[in-house]
Amino acid sequence: MAKAEAIMYRYPDSALHILQGIQPDNPSDNEQYATWALLMTQAQYKNQIEQSDSLINIAYSYFINQDNAQRKALALYYKGILCHESHHAEDALSFYLEATAEIEKTNDYQLGFLINSEIGLMYLYRKLNDYAMEYFEKAHHNAELSNNQTYIAFSFIYIARAFSQKKQYNKAIEYYEKAIKIGQVNNYPTILASAMNETSFLFLKIGENKKALQYAKDCIKIKKLIKGYFH
Repeated sequence: MAKAEAIMYRYPDSALHILQGIQPDNPSDNEQYATWALLMTQAQYKNQIEQSDSLINIAYSYFINQDNAQRKALALYYKGILCHESHHAEDALSFYLEATAEIEKTNDYQLGFLINSEIGLMYLYRKLNDYAMEYFEKAHHNAELSNNQTYIAFSFIYIARAFSQKKQYNKAIEYYEKAIKIGQVNNYPTILASAMNETSFLFLKIGENKKALQYAKDCIKIKKLIKGYFH
């Protein structure tokens, strides 16, 4: 299981394959079984496999009573994810907030990014922009500490969205440009397309029509390239 956990973020499909080959026969060893259930939940989610809450409930029931902040945070995070997907937003937010309190006790910065991003996005949806910004900045801090360039780029996009919703369009564009730069340096077409598309709308809002058109054209080119990868 340690190998699966070590490659979870970079190679989630391989992590899932490893975990499927383990499958503890029964929960006689509570910690081992709960760990397997938790990592399997994580791997299935990262591979976009639909799942029930049975595995995460096993993991949550065990780790919520243990003195392991990382495991507790991970279980709370996925409880939140599954609640959110089931349209139980208040329960989801409660789990996320508990998770962020636990993850601050650890150095799992990638998970810290994910948790704080989810909280920020929920607040942004409710137009609680200052709260959203607070958690997006925490997410960015965690992304920087993790040195995960994809997460750093997305943290800039989230901060840009918060500035945009506050109608601070020039500031939003500044952060989108930071994300675009990371996308260009690392060849991340999905990030580039997302950031350029959103930036083009902001250029329209501030009357920079030529820039808006150029970004829109660049976005279309990138989307065509992305589509080509899967055909």
